[in-house]
Amino acid sequence: MKKIILMSVGLSALLLSSPVLAKSNHVSLKVNPITGKQTSVKGKTTKLATIKVLHNKALLGKGIASKRGTFKITLKAPIKNGWKYTIQATKKGFAAKKYTVTALYASTKADKAHYQDEIHDLQNMIVSLQSQLNDLKNKQSTTTVVNSDNAQIANTWLAYEKQINALNDQISSINNQLEDQLDADNGGPLKAAEANVNFYRTHTSDSINKEISDSQNRISEAQEKVNKNPDDYQGQQDLEMFKDDLADYQNQLKRYDQISSNINISGNVDNYLNNAKSKVDEYNKLNAEEENLSNQFDELQQKQAAVLNSLP
Repeated sequence: MKKIILMSVGLSALLLSSPVLAKSNHVSLKVNPITGKQTSVKGKTTKLATIKVLHNKALLGKGIASKRGTFKITLKAPIKNGWKYTIQATKKGFAAKKYTVTALYASTKADKAHYQDEIHDLQNMIVSLQSQLNDLKNKQSTTTVVNSDNAQIANTWLAYEKQINALNDQISSINNQLEDQLDADNGGPLKAAEANVNFYRTHTSDSINKEISDSQNRISEAQEKVNKNPDDYQGQQDLEMFKDDLADYQNQLKRYDQISSNINISGNVDNYLNNAKSKVDEYNKLNAEEENLSNQFDELQQKQAAVLNSLP
């Protein structure tokens, strides 16, 4: 029986007589439990990584993690009980990571609180195990070294790995341009501008500040109830909901101020929209390029997996 050695080395192995499979850095990714009716997905990843939330390949939300790695992705539609959602993390210089989770049924009755807690704990465990399993698979596939009889197979794998890393860098670069310049999260520059104008016309800073004040009062009342009865599960849920509402209204105020500033810089709403229209062609071009590169990325990963499967 031919001897198989396990070790880890870099792409320089392409120049050696004994083939070595390259080691890649993957983004970390942990997602908080997902339950029905949620309007956002939270979790932790590698700092400043790009996060996408998808259902059946339809993009529901996208955003950038903070410098601490935390993220909260606002969704275009609330989470549906029992549906499967894919969370994907990418960052320049790192191999992408993604996995799929199923939305759980959230209980709102206090007498079922312990069941919901157990469900959340189990889902956290599942997500953690999925992440660990993915890491182990990556390490296994990137650290296997076979004897010289399999040099061609190993070098083919390395060639795919080099192409994959290059594509990942290109995809990350395009995503950064879409994020930073063209409002990819909101369907492109024109749709984002139209949504901003609609938001600007239907809100005022006074109305948003009133919502902030009302939310703060609701938080105080809910906190008082929870302090009196720490076992009040419904009260705890209300408190968390009111805190989320407050954060949303605070973000709305920031958004309103930013939109107002941009419209004033443009001169008026019409100029603001015309500026957005001028960026549509660039957005469509980058979007098409990103989709093409992503398809190439998926094809290369499939070919690379087939190479690994061919190892004796």
